[in-house]
Amino acid sequence: MIVLIIGAMENEVEALISSFGAKSSDGNAFSVDKGGNRIVIAKSGVGKVNAAAATQKLIDTYKPDRIINTGVAGGVANDIELGEIVIASKLAYHDFHPLEILERNPPFSRLFTADETLVSLAERACEALGAKYRTGVVVSGDCFVNDNDVKRRLREEFTAECTEMEGAAVAHVCLINDVPFAVIRAVCDFANASAELINDFEQTAAHHAASITQYIINNIK
Repeated sequence: MIVLIIGAMENEVEALISSFGAKSSDGNAFSVDKGGNRIVIAKSGVGKVNAAAATQKLIDTYKPDRIINTGVAGGVANDIELGEIVIASKLAYHDFHPLEILERNPPFSRLFTADETLVSLAERACEALGAKYRTGVVVSGDCFVNDNDVKRRLREEFTAECTEMEGAAVAHVCLINDVPFAVIRAVCDFANASAELINDFEQTAAHHAASITQYIINNIK
């Protein structure tokens, strides 16, 4: 089985490479064989277009059987904690308006649903590693959210647990290509005015997400 793991930023990808001990590189991605599976780790770049373009190119190149998008996010739920893992059950664009346009153009709706088997594996990983987690809606948009009013809208409109900039685009491309996927995020800030100050937690959060991803790979079938 070929499993593609995508991170957006350098620190997210470095955490993955460190977790898996990946060394072989073709210039665009790192790869390593684990338990009979070929693991490919790649950086997409930040934002929806970068994420979508990279995902499609990587699918065309490596023909993965599963895709996991991992990294950090801003917490939206009021009771969420720094370092907490959010496993996406569904994803949406929070800056695509009106979202009903998607619903009028099948096969996609305003929400992209993650693979149930991978979601279940991610939940088992968190439980096995003693990581605090929740499963729910993750929203993506081309902006760094650090505003309480925007944060409130995301919670009210989508019941979002966290927000980031790539997951929904990766999910969209995976669904187009019929590739099962999961999106896993570790909370590194609270998507409000303090977000810039808390961002030094990014590296720790990236390693939390990478650890969960490693457990999934070790138990994937």
